[in-house]
Amino acid sequence: MSVAEYVSRARSDLWRIDRPRDVERRVPEVGRRLLRLADAVLGDVLRSLAYAAYVGDPRSGVLDGGDLSAHHDFGTTLPGDDARRFSAWRFPGARMAPDRPWHAVGAVLGLDLPTMHLRLAQVITALPPVRQVLDVSDRDAMVATAALFNPFDRSATEIDAVARAVGSGRERVARLAATPEDVDAVASAAGLSAWRRALLGWIAVREPGQIETWFSVRELFWLGRHETGAPGRGSVSDTVEGLRGWGAYAGPLTGCLCLSLAPPQAQWEHWRGRTGSGLAATMASDLPLWVAEGLSTRELPTAIAGSVLEVAMRHLLDRVRPLHADDWDTVLRYPSTLTAADFDDYVSSLTGTDVLRPADDPSISP
Repeated sequence: MSVAEYVSRARSDLWRIDRPRDVERRVPEVGRRLLRLADAVLGDVLRSLAYAAYVGDPRSGVLDGGDLSAHHDFGTTLPGDDARRFSAWRFPGARMAPDRPWHAVGAVLGLDLPTMHLRLAQVITALPPVRQVLDVSDRDAMVATAALFNPFDRSATEIDAVARAVGSGRERVARLAATPEDVDAVASAAGLSAWRRALLGWIAVREPGQIETWFSVRELFWLGRHETGAPGRGSVSDTVEGLRGWGAYAGPLTGCLCLSLAPPQAQWEHWRGRTGSGLAATMASDLPLWVAEGLSTRELPTAIAGSVLEVAMRHLLDRVRPLHADDWDTVLRYPSTLTAADFDDYVSSLTGTDVLRPADDPSISP
């Protein structure tokens, strides 16, 4: 029954009062029904407000199927009082079934994670993507990095520090072809695993043009930090703490709903064979670091970092082609293959949205 029908029925009941004694009998009952209606409407409004912050651009078509919050499942139909109470406060997750559209289950707190897929804007620069190889749980862990990234907690000082470190790392790698005897020192500073360190020497001699893409952006960052004179253990821990907001989702590893910048000694190979755990994704701070470098190079405001990261993350998940579900080497090194033109495409895709508008747009408040 709709709200209008509910109110209309209450009004009809009140109109039927034609004797004084009916007032005492009918009015309290109608009042109780209207109070229940007010509670239900207030609940709908509060639930809609919780969703409004996370549905992204309403012009994207995400609301074409109606109010997403109306499908939220608190678990009220589950058998048992304990199960219903637990479901209403459990961490929310996304669900979809043949007979039900997309919906979230659990609490409305923490909706930023299950709704992140709805906000990832697609940039078409090549043929449509094919079927993904990454496990769904691993993809969700990657997406959580974009969901938890808060550009308003980041600063221009941070992006400049990241850009200097990554740039210094790139310069050191570029010189490696001329000094192959430095392979071990460079690999150690970057945090390469033993097997990648062994192959780096071969690549430096025989395929020097491929050296830079052999490093992930995170490895270039740590190599650059080493080159700029901050190799000590204390400096590493200070960097991990100070720049954790440019890291990856730490949940699968620590249970923390936060971002964490993995230190150079952390290697995805430690989690080999644990497909679907999301553990390797905790190493994937490469894309946020790449975005920071791009913003600093172009002198763009830090405030758009989150939106650029969302577009870049969707493009990565659409385009990366690991050889198998456990091929995280390809996934983590993918941002190293992105070009300046890719970054410009990501920023351009935001033009005309609520993120970037012409300065003379009349809809922008002074």
